[in-house]
Amino acid sequence: MAPPSGAQQRRDARPTPLSTMERLSALTKTAQFYWWVGHLVMLGFGGMYYLRRPFGWRAANWYYSKAYMGAIISYVIVIYKTYGPPQMSFAFMQRLMMDENVEYLMLAFYWLTQQAICVSLLPFVVFSLFHVLGYARSTIIPVFFPGVPDEIRRASQQPQQQGLSRVARLSKALGQWSSDYYIWALRHVGVWEVAVVGTWIVLGAVTFQTPLLAPFFYFHFLRLRYSFSSSTREAFGRVRRFLDGKLVPQDAAPSGAQGAVADIYIKKTDPNLNWDEFFKLRRQRRLWERLAALPCAMLGLGAGAAVFASLPVNPQQTFMGLDPLIVFGGATMFCGVLGFVVGPSVGRVWYRIGNSELARSLDAKEAAFFKHVKANRSDPNFSSASNPLPDFYGEKINSLEGYRRWLRKQREHERKGTFKLGGKKK
Repeated sequence: MAPPSGAQQRRDARPTPLSTMERLSALTKTAQFYWWVGHLVMLGFGGMYYLRRPFGWRAANWYYSKAYMGAIISYVIVIYKTYGPPQMSFAFMQRLMMDENVEYLMLAFYWLTQQAICVSLLPFVVFSLFHVLGYARSTIIPVFFPGVPDEIRRASQQPQQQGLSRVARLSKALGQWSSDYYIWALRHVGVWEVAVVGTWIVLGAVTFQTPLLAPFFYFHFLRLRYSFSSSTREAFGRVRRFLDGKLVPQDAAPSGAQGAVADIYIKKTDPNLNWDEFFKLRRQRRLWERLAALPCAMLGLGAGAAVFASLPVNPQQTFMGLDPLIVFGGATMFCGVLGFVVGPSVGRVWYRIGNSELARSLDAKEAAFFKHVKANRSDPNFSSASNPLPDFYGEKINSLEGYRRWLRKQREHERKGTFKLGGKKK
């Protein structure tokens, strides 16, 4: 019997094509598939929430909670795939807190545990829409139609060939639509987060329709986004320019320029805020934050005492095996601690109100300062028990001399980590 030819051997060596069910089964074993399912849940239930909301909030709230559960699943999966199992180290926690997925995970969990706020869901729905379409185009469609990617590739290389199939045209249209509108959607979502959601929760807190702590939590989220996201900074700028056009008289701004509302006052007081004045204002603001901590703690303690002292107490009943008086006393102390934690944010807000004419100049200088800190700080991966990371965010810098000391410490930390010196400096 003659040996098989080379062509026959190559045909025999080719792997047997997988069936659709085999490809689908392999896909369901990946974490990314369940990440996509989470976004699909957010998109589907979020859309149903907005469709049902005009007909009653009770039925719509069920879709609201399920939508946020889908978002939480997606963010947990992507965070785990990015960072792996949790590590009990300061450097790991710092990297974690600087990730926007972690920020949105905490925000989604907070909205899930609070009373439904209809405007809060829209940014998550928009994000999920693009994730669902992108994964469907790149992964789901090729599972059922494996020849579509090659068909699109051949059509792009040889435009004169015959037209694409319906599925290929659909896949190409999804990709084109996503690339055309993704940046546009991100810009508008950023403005929505800053202007609509922020205004909604502030008005809700004033009218007791939303929790009083919601503005503080959300503005802390915006503060993190402003520090790490250029799209959020752009959104703040767009909102500011819009307000300038509505609030500033036409004869108040210079011709050919559209300054901010605060510019009118900054030019009269301090046209060029230098670094020494910036650090002075920064120290004043920090003092306000510290001074506000004690009154807020007393306010929280008093509010907790007023609430829990009015509750009926049955000595014969226990709460998780503890006496009700102990539980109520602990809850009252927790309210005081919570007020102490929230106090610095309250002090910062009051400081901005009292120095509104310098707020924009101070923010611009602080953004430039943070860029310097971000560009010159040491790599957290060099941290260890013998070589701790020195002041990662530059919170202890109070002067130019302090900034120079901070730079020396960062270089020393990086040098020790690079050469594995560790230990104390002799």
